[in-house]
Amino acid sequence: MTSKTTKPAAAKSAIQAGADAVQQPLAATREIAGNLGSALTDSGKAYYAGIMALGRTLGEFGRETLNEASEHLRQTMSAKNVREVAEMQAAYAQRRVDMSATHAKEFIDQAHDKSLDVIAPISGLLNKAA
Repeated sequence: MTSKTTKPAAAKSAIQAGADAVQQPLAATREIAGNLGSALTDSGKAYYAGIMALGRTLGEFGRETLNEASEHLRQTMSAKNVREVAEMQAAYAQRRVDMSATHAKEFIDQAHDKSLDVIAPISGLLNKAA
């Protein structure tokens, strides 16, 4: 009689242990699923803010280039001889190359930072789960 009672008790105990083992990951999964909507919303807001910031940055670069080009044109028109025009043109070209490289680096750095802002809510959620 004892062996019949212990077998169901042992089976019940094993089933309970298995159920407990499943409940912990299941609870974590429910928590992640519950926070997924807010993480996606935060990520979307960061994406929009990042795109707007990058657009403003490009606009500033364009405005700066336009102002510099118009100033260069004014100086070229007031040049006294062809040699002076050639020197101004060479200096302007060099400045534009330098500024283009600087602008590209600034833009890439800003885009990288904004990308990190976009993925932060989701990666935070995944790190929390781990």
